[in-house]
Amino acid sequence: MRAGRFWTAWTLGVCLSAWGCSPGADAPDVSDAAAALDDAPAPSTDGAPWLDEHVAARPPSPGNEASTSAKPLPRTSSPRSAAESTPAAEELAEHRLMPALRIAEKSRAALDDIRDYVATFSKQELVGTSMLSQTMSMKLREKPFSVYLKYGGKQAGREVLFVEGKNKGNLLVKEAKGVAAWVGPISLSPTSSEVMRENRYPITRIGMARTLDVILEQWRNETKYVEPTVTYYPQARLGETPCLVIESRHARKYRQFPYCMTRLFIEQERQLPIRIEQYGWPAKSEAEPPLVELYMYTDVEINVGLTDKDFDPANPAYNMR
Repeated sequence: MRAGRFWTAWTLGVCLSAWGCSPGADAPDVSDAAAALDDAPAPSTDGAPWLDEHVAARPPSPGNEASTSAKPLPRTSSPRSAAESTPAAEELAEHRLMPALRIAEKSRAALDDIRDYVATFSKQELVGTSMLSQTMSMKLREKPFSVYLKYGGKQAGREVLFVEGKNKGNLLVKEAKGVAAWVGPISLSPTSSEVMRENRYPITRIGMARTLDVILEQWRNETKYVEPTVTYYPQARLGETPCLVIESRHARKYRQFPYCMTRLFIEQERQLPIRIEQYGWPAKSEAEPPLVELYMYTDVEINVGLTDKDFDPANPAYNMR
């Protein structure tokens, strides 16, 4: 009995030791986003009529052009609500985040027509004190929610499979290198401490729709408070892909604002949310905010007709047996 327990613990330990990741050649390039914005024309709504539609849909606050300035924040321990901070002359004006919300909601609606997709998924996450980077090929089906991942880079060949309602709600992990490759797939809870020490969120939060839902919830909550700076870059590019970039940024730190700056990249042609960046609060006010998390979807092919076989560990194209 003790030997059996030792073997189980040892095999789990081997797989988890191989689960680690670090910045490498497969890491998503943060600089390309900065370059995309630096090389873009000055923020405006030119060349993006669907942006005009949302920004001009309602009477804007004074200064709420394509690039807007935040109102001065009160020197208190918490931000005032939007209602409390709105002068009488602006009572009919909307919060500066509302045009951004309408654009993001339109992007979310575009995702409702997507049953499944394949993509290259790249991420950078601050987990504890370490910035972890990974890139992987992805297959994702919305109903039932199903995900297959095959890693590149230092974890090349690692496979992860999750199907909602299957395997007692657990994910399957199979390594491709080292001693861990001798072991069959390991079943782990998506929220287990072993998995979460390498991820900010469980696999149940992966995908364009779920990631965008988080941004929508964040921005809706922030409309209750003093307005941030909101900047639009309608002629930005991510690689060769034309994008609209929406950037919201807070001037001062409050507990209601977990992030100093948020960037949402929306593909122009299909209006897909292909990249999201969240930045924390800098240690010094004059410093740039540090990256906390970045999620990017490239080479996206939608509605390709994924089936149960694509999420079956017995699939002969996989190495999960």
